[in-house]
Formats: sequence, structure tokens, C-alpha cells
Amino acid sequence: MSQDDVQRAVGRLEARLDELFALLAVVQERVEAGLAASDADVPGLGYADLTGLLRTVAAPHCRAALATAPSVAGVGCVAQSPAEGGGAFAMVWWVSRNGVVSEKRHDLNPASDAFYDYRDAEWFSVPRSTGAAVVAGPYIDAWGTDDLTITAAVPLRAGGRTIGVVALDVATARFVDELTGALDLLPQDAVLVNADGRVVASTAPDLTTGLRLTPRSRAGTGQPSAARVPVGSQGWALVLAPSPGTPA
Repeated sequence: MSQDDVQRAVGRLEARLDELFALLAVVQERVEAGLAASDADVPGLGYADLTGLLRTVAAPHCRAALATAPSVAGVGCVAQSPAEGGGAFAMVWWVSRNGVVSEKRHDLNPASDAFYDYRDAEWFSVPRSTGAAVVAGPYIDAWGTDDLTITAAVPLRAGGRTIGVVALDVATARFVDELTGALDLLPQDAVLVNADGRVVASTAPDLTTGLRLTPRSRAGTGQPSAARVPVGSQGWALVLAPSPGTPA
């Protein structure tokens, strides 16, 4: 296998990630501009007012993003309301199902059995605390999609401070198929893993999305001849199985 083969595959993988963040950047820019134009003291708003303002400002941009990106299943904004002691969060979210875009309401009551507690989730905590973009998953989104999910997120800013995130969920099966198509460019088994070593996409039949790549895996990093190539800036990597006949 040539380096050109590898670089073509990596280029296609990175292009898919870049498309997600380009879409997020558009929504982020327009929502932040809308918040600024509202003349509201956004960091000082209570939960109800913040939710209403976010819904009004974000709705057209989130709906437009879903209408133009078939590999995205959901997009929205989450922001904290410091005015209520820092424990109240506003979340507005839109989903696309069978081409129909609608708003999804999450249960944000901490006392509820169905409380959607995302506060420690990587997609929320990392951009909010560090200001960095992140792509999290695959993970099981309990109380959200309740399925394997990949979420990308960027910070949401207002009034000179980070108040939350703009995030999207990919349509996981479609997105993984697109990534697998890039891996199919390679003449041997290849696995795309996230920063935690969990499989995102694979052409190795025994390594499916969500599994953790271990030294015992057939294409695992524990084999001396396996090659690992960085993909993007989010800690993802392409792991290449040894070619047939290559000594381990």
C-alpha cells in the first residue's frame, strides 16, 4: 500500500470532519450575531427568558442546517443561566426525521426520572470550559437518541463570555457509511478510532462502531507492524492492519 493511498483516505476522512465543523461555524456565527443584536443582557437572563431568546434566534439557522446536511440528525444550542445560581441550563434542539424538521424538547428537570443530564458530557463540558471544538463519540446517548451517537460541538459566546455550546448529532449510520467509503480506498483492513481508542468506522468485519480497539484486536495497536496515522485535530487516528504476509 502506498503513502498516496493512505493520504487520499485521510484526506477524505478529514474532509467529512471539516464539513461538520464548517456547518457548526455558520450556525455559531449567526446565533451569536442574533444574540448580540437582541440587546439583551444574555448572561444575566433567567432560564425561561434565555430559552425563549435562544429558540427565537437559533431556530431558522438550525432548521436551515438540517435542511442542507443529510448526514446531520440534530442541531441546537445549550447555554447556562448564571442569573439562577449557575444550575439552570437552556436547551433548544431541532431534529430531522424522514426529511421533516421539528423541535425536540428535552426534560431538563433534575428531579425528573427522565432528566437529560448532559452537563458532564464531553460535547458540552469541553467547549464550555476550554473554548475548543470537540467531536465526541461514538457513545450511547441515554435520554437523547438512546442509540450510538457522534456529537460535534463548538463554544457559544455572548456578552464577552462563553455561555454554552452549539452542537450537532450526526446521522450515525449514514456518517459511518461515508467514513467507511474512505477506508475502502485502502487495499487492507483499516480502522478509524477516536481519541479514546473506540472504533468509529472499520473495514475489519470483527471491529464494529463503538467497540474499543485493544492490543488483541486484529488491527490493534498492540501489533508491532500496525501503523497509526493522525486524522484531523480531534485525536482521531487511522489504524492500518498489517498487510498479508507481513510478520507481526
